Amino acid sequence: MDNNKKKYLDIIQKGVTLLQEDIETTYTQRRIVEKLEAIGNRVSTSFLNKAFNGKSDYHFSLAALRDVANAVKKIIKSELNMIYSEKSSEYVKDIDDSAWTKIIIEPPQPKYKPTLQIFRDGRLPVSEKAAYLDKAQKEVIIFGTRLNQFANYFSARSEAEYKTHVLAALKRGVDFHCYLINPNGQSSKFYFDDLKKVAPKEAKSISIIQDVIAELTSLQSDFDAKGYKGKLHLYTYDHLPTYHLLALDANTAQGKMQVSHYLYGVKRSDCPVIAFEQQTEPELFKKYWLSFNALRKDARQLLP
Repeated sequence: MDNNKKKYLDIIQKGVTLLQEDIETTYTQRRIVEKLEAIGNRVSTSFLNKAFNGKSDYHFSLAALRDVANAVKKIIKSELNMIYSEKSSEYVKDIDDSAWTKIIIEPPQPKYKPTLQIFRDGRLPVSEKAAYLDKAQKEVIIFGTRLNQFANYFSARSEAEYKTHVLAALKRGVDFHCYLINPNGQSSKFYFDDLKKVAPKEAKSISIIQDVIAELTSLQSDFDAKGYKGKLHLYTYDHLPTYHLLALDANTAQGKMQVSHYLYGVKRSDCPVIAFEQQTEPELFKKYWLSFNALRKDARQLLP
């Protein structure tokens, strides 16, 4: 057996042992195989078992061993912040990665489960929104028009209903990136001038957005003063808004989204919401992620 195969087998064997025995994981080989599939490396339990036991009579292809070894290292880095040291041939803590945030690799959902939910009545209750935030491990993106409701959750609701959930996320290192339309831009003027034809109250939206920016700026200062690991960031964009988007960990395999398209003549709170995940709706997820990135491309950051 050549040296590369021996190295990859060592990475797999020691990695699987670590994932099986570490107090934070204690995974079965079946669970490890499911996690490998979640990050795009589909192998059988039999293959992993043979690699783990170093079956000398089994023909391992170099490419297959390399891919499994790299995937095992990715799981261990994501969940335990450990890397494989070429020097010691052991897994060691990555002491140089001060920005590491623990991300649990979740196996794909069973194929028979519903992959997309539609909430026809519109905006979800605050309790459900708060519970949704509890699933975030790294990042929350809130993209809307005014973000007035988001700001109101902090001032008009009891702390236990919403703020406590945000604080818990910030404490575990989750960053919040909040986007609202630029109140001084041409897009907002055109948008609200048109919208107030069917919703007269929208005539006050520009001043509401300015108040929201002030409220969120104050919140950010308060969060910074408390030294939370996660941060609140605020941005304005200058495009016509078409939907509200709430995304969790969108840059990971565990990405989740809730999207509500704005319907002309219908209150934003009454517009239906669709919810889906990266694992089960990858093409749909990709389209909305592409759209969001186009909208935020020229956004201006207000809070660092």
